[in-house]
Amino acid sequence: MARAIAARTKGDDYQARWFWLQVCRLFSDRTKVVRVVYEANNVKSFDDVVVHFEGMADEEGHPLFAEYYQVKFHVTSGGALTWESMMNPAFINAHSVSLLKRLKNAQEKHAPTGTEAHFILYSPWDIHPDDSLAKVHSTSDGRLDWHRLSQGGERSELGRLRAAWRQHLGLSSDEELRNILRPLRIRRGRTLAELQDTLNDKLHRAGLCPVDEYRLSNPYDELTRKLLQNGQTEFSRSDIENVCKRENLWMGQAAIETSAYQVGFRSFLRWAEHLEDQTDVMLDLLHFFNGRRIMSFNLWQEDILPSIKQFLNRELQQCEQCDLHLHVHTSI
Repeated sequence: MARAIAARTKGDDYQARWFWLQVCRLFSDRTKVVRVVYEANNVKSFDDVVVHFEGMADEEGHPLFAEYYQVKFHVTSGGALTWESMMNPAFINAHSVSLLKRLKNAQEKHAPTGTEAHFILYSPWDIHPDDSLAKVHSTSDGRLDWHRLSQGGERSELGRLRAAWRQHLGLSSDEELRNILRPLRIRRGRTLAELQDTLNDKLHRAGLCPVDEYRLSNPYDELTRKLLQNGQTEFSRSDIENVCKRENLWMGQAAIETSAYQVGFRSFLRWAEHLEDQTDVMLDLLHFFNGRRIMSFNLWQEDILPSIKQFLNRELQQCEQCDLHLHVHTSI
């Protein structure tokens, strides 16, 4: 019993710390985040943490209005995500609704064209390397590569996967399945300790009090639970500032940023997850890569170089001084 309670508490802490990482994004001068929700009441799927945007675009230039997170913690590394577990409600501690069905419900309501929102599974577990899902999962941004997933007939390895998912979701075509999977992102989360280390840096930059590493308890974990008990789950920047002042967690003004025009480039995600919060404009090249590997060598000349030239010509014409954020491959 004690172990079960400890595991559940760690899961709550994991979700709370991910929530506060998103909250810190509210305090960037250039942030597109306008509201962060914990345990959203009006969302039945991917409702653990919701981040709402204004003026945000995805990597292909479509307007992006929100990110919906399913935060799944595991005490040990003794398991992995598979394509079959996505149809098993027990994988997310549910009784009847699987992760795939939750995705379908969320997509139909919040991303009918597949682009208006992202639905993100965030967990310290990896996809099993021998599973079919690993063959189509992009380590650049966590999406499922439909070009690869759609290969092969019904009797092929991926064809059987598509058929099983279609049957599970009650779909009649691959095109319906593609639209449901389009906004899905599967991302490997940090450990609980790594989340806290990252959070301390973000708290300091946001003007909130970091947590002493030698403290037995974390005030942000407990504050999240109290706010939830009080029914306060949706927060703007001013809401968080008022709460933290009341709880003696407000340190002062967020870090003052330079007035120079901030221009970002990103071709990999690690350490650049929220580059859009630090930049005025950003060129996102993630969809050309799978991890560090380019999808096809001809993309360098046919797509990436023209994209960079067009972006620079469009965005820097009126700029007198700018800072470049280059989270990119050396060739770029």
